[in-house]
Amino acid sequence: EKIEKMKLTFIKTFGGKNYDSAVSVVELKDGGFIIAGRTDSYGSGSSDAWLIKLDEGGNKIWDKTFGGKDYDSADSVVELKDGGFIVVGQTGSYGSGSRDAWLIKLDKSGNKVWDKTFGGEENDFIYSIVELKDGGFIVAGLTASYGSKPGDMWLIKLNRNGDKIWDKIFGGEKSDYAYSVVELKDGGFIVTGITASYGSGGVDVWLIKLNGNGDKIWDKTFGGKNDEWAKSVVELKDGGFIIAGRTDSYGSGGVDVWLIMVDSEGKIEDIDLNQKSETEIQKTVEIQNKVEYCPNCRGLGKETVQCSTCGGSGSYKTIFGNRKDCSVSYELTCRVCGGTGRVR
Repeated sequence: EKIEKMKLTFIKTFGGKNYDSAVSVVELKDGGFIIAGRTDSYGSGSSDAWLIKLDEGGNKIWDKTFGGKDYDSADSVVELKDGGFIVVGQTGSYGSGSRDAWLIKLDKSGNKVWDKTFGGEENDFIYSIVELKDGGFIVAGLTASYGSKPGDMWLIKLNRNGDKIWDKIFGGEKSDYAYSVVELKDGGFIVTGITASYGSGGVDVWLIKLNGNGDKIWDKTFGGKNDEWAKSVVELKDGGFIIAGRTDSYGSGGVDVWLIMVDSEGKIEDIDLNQKSETEIQKTVEIQNKVEYCPNCRGLGKETVQCSTCGGSGSYKTIFGNRKDCSVSYELTCRVCGGTGRVR
């Protein structure tokens, strides 16, 4: 596909002699921008949370640092309905543990209205925050202080003053994190992240639907033999969801971008092959290998497979013979129609 060049409007740098970085930027209602990150060049400690407000031309209007003597950072910022901002990050200077989740409410001029820390003796982080219809907030991240170690998915519902209404923990014996949460049209929530406790591989994508009280309605895992991560989820107009992340089990090799579209129940919808082009079929049909290695040479490789029932084909990562004298054939199961196919 042809990639068109975009017109460059401006390039700006902000920082001092030490390490300074931005991890979140939001376009504002007034046409300007706000940037959140950390600075080692300015502030009070080894690293401080750093907020920079810019006009539409990228010129700095104001900047603010927040922190103490230890490591503190801002990981995300959201513009609020009242024109102020809510910042989520982590703090080693305040709170109960080595690193605690940190929320800072700012007015439109960047002045602190209030801040809250959440956590225990271990590391606890927030990665996502949403302003709710009622003016409160929902945050998602991980906790190593509560639940099962080494870390569990953590959701906290807050009122408009940052006071906790409820929190929920989801996970098992291994690491499970939440990276994105969205308030749904029905008043519930959808959360996505990763799980090493459940699923098919080392780390799988985890999608959880909650009601308005934070009780789990259903959950789904997606992944293969290797590691998959999800960093963002969006509710679609038809009530389904689309998840963005990365996969090491499928695709062209190494780590690939992974998009998953599911219906309102978290199920991958059936694909009508008669209405899809060959290219679309190759992008959407998933074939799952049923063997672990070639019994002749234990070779590794990639191949294209075709379902003998529905004709769907697609590339996938598998393990198969890589010597000329390997004559074994492997039966595969098509996830579209349930039919079988063979490596060709």
